[in-house]
Amino acid sequence: MPVSRSGLPRRVLASRRKAAVLQVLVNHDDALSVAEIAIESGMHGNTVRSHLAALIQSGHVGRTADPRGAPGRPRQVYRATGAPSADRDYRLLADVLTHHLAASNPDPGQVALAAGRSWVLANKPSLASPQGPIGATPDPSAGGPQDALAPVLRMLSAAGFAPELAKDRSAIRLRHCPFRELAARNPAVVCQVHLGLVQETLAGLGTTIQATEIAPFVEPGLCMVTLTNDASS
Repeated sequence: MPVSRSGLPRRVLASRRKAAVLQVLVNHDDALSVAEIAIESGMHGNTVRSHLAALIQSGHVGRTADPRGAPGRPRQVYRATGAPSADRDYRLLADVLTHHLAASNPDPGQVALAAGRSWVLANKPSLASPQGPIGATPDPSAGGPQDALAPVLRMLSAAGFAPELAKDRSAIRLRHCPFRELAARNPAVVCQVHLGLVQETLAGLGTTIQATEIAPFVEPGLCMVTLTNDASS
């Protein structure tokens, strides 16, 4: 294995530097630019950019345009999404359970949907934080729909989905799936679990907004949750 000048394997050193970049963002409530992260981490800007790209891909960092900058093209700023950095690999267990559920049920999608809803019911205290969705900017003109969707966006952000609410609030775009490999092999199970999470979170909020379906991989790396609002019909 190639060794760096510090004596550490390069892969280990890169992992530590990536963790350091993430920690800088975790320590700040405000989004930071590459230059600001570079100063605080002591790394070169190009090194920071490469680690940010990996962290965005893994769902641990989100990137947005900063409208407060100087006129012209807005600078890009970065914020930690709150997705957990797991120190254990549960992919094999998840794969086994997903396969078993799909093979042992005549309608695995409905069972998976119920499983997602059941998980939300069991974890309601942790989803009831009054804070807004991670990385989201409140829209004062949005009114009730934006408030109602905040816990849903927060839950999806914390799980690493990098959610984005459509401007007309007709859908939630999931720009990163932390279970992409499993979902690609068995979308009827995995994606329905995700839909169940959204549905039960909305059901507990007393809102007229409903999540009716989820469309996996409408574009590479993008899934879509369709929303309807009974109050507008």
